[in-house]
Amino acid sequence: MKFLNLSIVSQRKIGSCYYYLVLKSDRSLGRIAPGQFIMLGFPGRIDPLLPRPMGFFQALDENNNSTSFSIGYVAVGKGTNLLAQCKAGDKLRGTGPLGNGWNMDVIKEKTIMVAGGIGITPFYLPAKELIQSGKKVMLLYGAKTAADLVFEDEFRDLGMDTILYTEDGSTGTKGLVSEGLAGHLDGDISVLACGPGGMLKRITETCLPAGVDPQLSFDRRMACGFGVCLGCNITVKNMDGKSKYVRVCKEGPVFKGSEVAW
Repeated sequence: MKFLNLSIVSQRKIGSCYYYLVLKSDRSLGRIAPGQFIMLGFPGRIDPLLPRPMGFFQALDENNNSTSFSIGYVAVGKGTNLLAQCKAGDKLRGTGPLGNGWNMDVIKEKTIMVAGGIGITPFYLPAKELIQSGKKVMLLYGAKTAADLVFEDEFRDLGMDTILYTEDGSTGTKGLVSEGLAGHLDGDISVLACGPGGMLKRITETCLPAGVDPQLSFDRRMACGFGVCLGCNITVKNMDGKSKYVRVCKEGPVFKGSEVAW
């Protein structure tokens, strides 16, 4: 974890409320592990006071010594709408990289990534790494409408098979992305998922009976990002079957589906 002074290199609006933001740090972040995140805030401001957690989309340096990176986000509240107004040259403060991301050591030769909405962002780094290592990766990507499907081209450019789902049927298959997963759970595979809590629960209920324990990336409101404030807890199961609270920012954001006490 490092405290960073950040400069905005560029910002691009995608659709109605989605943004692609490129940032450069005054110091190296080291290696950004797939699935990690950063806390972003506004220097010199007390409103909003707290930083916002943002998943890393791309590490833009190829030597595991990142100073430039990108994030993707949706402007939905005070902090993210303020961020959407920023332009090249504006300054931000950051803390990161944070969290325990995807466990790349246990991923099989075939991986299915299931993304819901802006939950697409933490998949670029693992997808690139897996494809470069010769593994097969498929993306199931769902959202409410076609306008909510973002960064599709970036994933297709990696050479991934991509299947789209929309709730209103405006593009791809009409329905929930979680409903399309069952037909692909054949053979020795891994499943990674990121999206709303209800989607992650349905994916777990689909995967576990098929003998697949999915890795799930949770999105929670956070005040600190490194385990102090205890505001991002979820409930998981102990080995003895009893429940306990864990911090999404510190022990997560990625957990096994079998661990979560739904």
